Amino acid sequence: MKIVAWNINHRIREKAIPDQMIEAMVSLAPDVIVLTEYVHGPSRGSFLARLAEHGFGHWIVSDPRPRENQVLVAARTDLEPGSIRAPEIAPSVPSNALHVRLPRDGVEILGLRVPDYSKDAKTKRACWDWIIRTAATVKERPFVIIGDFNTDPKYPRNRCGDCIKRLADDGWQLASPTDGFSFWNLSGHAVRIDHAFVSKLLGVEGSAYVTKSAGHVFVGKEPGALSDHAALSIDIKLR
Repeated sequence: MKIVAWNINHRIREKAIPDQMIEAMVSLAPDVIVLTEYVHGPSRGSFLARLAEHGFGHWIVSDPRPRENQVLVAARTDLEPGSIRAPEIAPSVPSNALHVRLPRDGVEILGLRVPDYSKDAKTKRACWDWIIRTAATVKERPFVIIGDFNTDPKYPRNRCGDCIKRLADDGWQLASPTDGFSFWNLSGHAVRIDHAFVSKLLGVEGSAYVTKSAGHVFVGKEPGALSDHAALSIDIKLR
C-alpha cells in the first residue's frame, strides 16, 4: 500500500484545487491520499468528482471548525470513520486530526497536522503529548500516523524535537525519509516536518519527500510550485 500525505497550503481559505494538483498526486500512484491544511466547502464538488475519476471514490473529511483547516483522506477502497478524536487543546486542534479505517486491508490511519505553535510551546507540547498517549493505545494494531507535525527531528526540546524520538522509543517505526526536505521555513531553511510513524505490525518498504513528479512541481522556489510542502510518500505492507 502506498500512502501519500501532502499539506496543500490552504491555511483557512477554501482555495480552488487545480487539476494539476490532482494529476501530481495521481502521478505517484498512491492507494491512499492524506491532505492536510485542506478546507472543505461547497466548491469541492468538482475536486471530489475528479478524484473519483482517478479511482479515489471513497473519502472522509474531519469535522469542520469556523476559520480552521481540516484533514481529508481519500482512498481507492472503502473507508470507515475511526473513533479517535483530537481533544480541545486549542481551537485549531480538533479539525486537524482524522482517524479512518480501511476495512479491506485492515489498516488504520490517523492523518493529522499539528498547528504551528512555534510561539506557544506549551500548546505544542500538549498536542504532542496527546499524540504520544494515543499512539501507545494503538501500537499493537496495523496503524499509520502521518501528516504535518510541524517538528523537525533536529529541533530543540522546547520546540518538541525530542517527541519524534519518544515515539520511536515506544516501538514506532519512523518512516520519514532521512534526506531531502518537506518545507522551507520562514528563515529560508529546508526542514523535515512532515512525518509518518508506522506500527510494528506493518513493514516499511520505502519513503520519500517528493518535490517533483511527471512535470509537476509540488514545492519549490520556481514558478508553478503547487504548495509550500513536498509530498510525503510511504510504501507499507502487512507483515
